Amino acid sequence: MNSRELHLFKLEGRNFQKGLLDHMKREALWKEWERQSKLKV
Repeated sequence: MNSRELHLFKLEGRNFQKGLLDHMKREALWKEWERQSKLKV
């Protein structure tokens, strides 16, 4: 693998990780929101 391919591979990996993190954050926020709203009721 040359440096250009490696760079693209790293970029794709980062985008994938970021997407995964965003998804996990959203899930966590949603669960937290659900928990908070249950406490209020």
